[in-house]
Formats: sequence, structure tokens, C-alpha cells
Amino acid sequence: MKIEIYTTEDFLLKIKDNDSLWESCASLVSNTAKAHSGLTHRVMVYKMGNDEIAGVRYFFYDEAKKVCWLYYLFVTPKFRRSGIAKKLIEETIDHSVNIGLSYFDLVLTLTNVAAPAFYKIYKNLAINRGIKIDINGERIRY
Repeated sequence: MKIEIYTTEDFLLKIKDNDSLWESCASLVSNTAKAHSGLTHRVMVYKMGNDEIAGVRYFFYDEAKKVCWLYYLFVTPKFRRSGIAKKLIEETIDHSVNIGLSYFDLVLTLTNVAAPAFYKIYKNLAINRGIKIDINGERIRY
């Protein structure tokens, strides 16, 4: 397992002509990046030993305001429930904190059945890392 961070442009080039799941992911990333130009966009990729992509986390940030927007989190169906999403969440937060970001804005969709588990992960990160995280417009209380 390894985690790599790409610019949006590099990710879109890497994912081109990949399977349909990652092409759909790339389309969402591309459209969101266009809608939020002027910010720094990154894609964190979780790869298995054979370089197979198992998960992706898309986020963007404003270093001057110390704000990070946590957007798409995808895990290939065959790798779900194996800790990859949690690892991508933790690595994204750690990377962002290491570059000086301290406020995180996240939207969890109500249709996401895993949302309660993700909420718990983010709450623990807020407590353990001393950061501010808003989920769906509400500050996580700790």
C-alpha cells in the first residue's frame, strides 16, 4: 500500500482511459476544480501493492485563510470496509495540518450510509489534532 498526492491536472492525466469508476471520479474532480478556481487542488490516491487504485480523496484549500474543503472520497467496491476510507481521511487531515491548515469544511451526503462512521472519524480527528471541522455547516463539538 502507498499513498500519493497529485495536482488535479496530474490526476486527470493519470486516470485517463482507466476504468469507468475512476473516469466518473475524474469527471467530478474536474468539474469541481473548475467551479473553485484560484484555490490549491489536490487528489490523494491510495494504491495497492500492484499500483491498483483502491481509493481517492479530493480536497482543495486556501493557504492564506488556512481553510481546507474536503470533497469527494471514493473507494473501489471490492476494497470497501477495509479501512482505506479512514486512512485517506486521516492522511488528508495530517497533510493539511502539516502545511498549516487548521479549519476543515466537509459535506456528508444524507444518502451516504457510512456517514455516521465518518462523522465519528472526523470527531476523533478534531479532538486528537485540535482542529476545527464543520460537517454540513455544523461545528463538531468536542
